[in-house]
Parts: sequence; C-alpha cells; structure tokens
Amino acid sequence: MTQVCNCNFKTPVDDDGNVNWVKEKLLSINSSKMAFSHTIIDGKVGFNSYGSTIKVLPKEHGCKTEWNYNLVPTKGRKVEDLDFFTSSSLQGIGKRITEALQA
Repeated sequence: MTQVCNCNFKTPVDDDGNVNWVKEKLLSINSSKMAFSHTIIDGKVGFNSYGSTIKVLPKEHGCKTEWNYNLVPTKGRKVEDLDFFTSSSLQGIGKRITEALQA
C-alpha cells in the first residue's frame, strides 16, 4: 500500500510569508530496525529531489535519531540553507516529542 502525506509549513529559509508545502511518499518501513524511508514527490521547499532514511538507534539512557538524506537544490538555493531547514525540522520534531512525553 502506498502512503502519501501532504504537509504545509513555514520554513526558516523563507521569509516571504508564503506557505511552503510538500507531498511525501513513504517508500519503506522496517519495524525491527526502527527505520523508514521516504521521498518528496512534489512541493515548494527549495529542492528538486529529496530522499531520506530515518532510523532510531539505541544509546545509553535513551535513543538517538539518524537522518540521512540526498537532495538537489532548486536554482538560487544553497545546500547549506536546506541543511539548516532539515536540521531545524528534526529539532522541532524532537522538541514536540519531548514535550508530549513530559505531559
């Protein structure tokens, strides 16, 4: 079964007030390895192609997330801007998870 998700958001690399969006496709889930892969199949976030694998790995006193991705920026964008966007997104997700666990 193919899973597609539509997401609307404001990115830290865009100050023009426009709503950015993506349509993502889930490629695989591996529950035993606590990993999934997805790709962006359409959107307005500053890159032409994007694919990633996200894993949850054990560490002392908890876990850590490993997020590996490949992307091609659109004309006028720098990979560093998109790295910042991706990093900021992951930090925001982590913060919301932590807040939910503390509630």
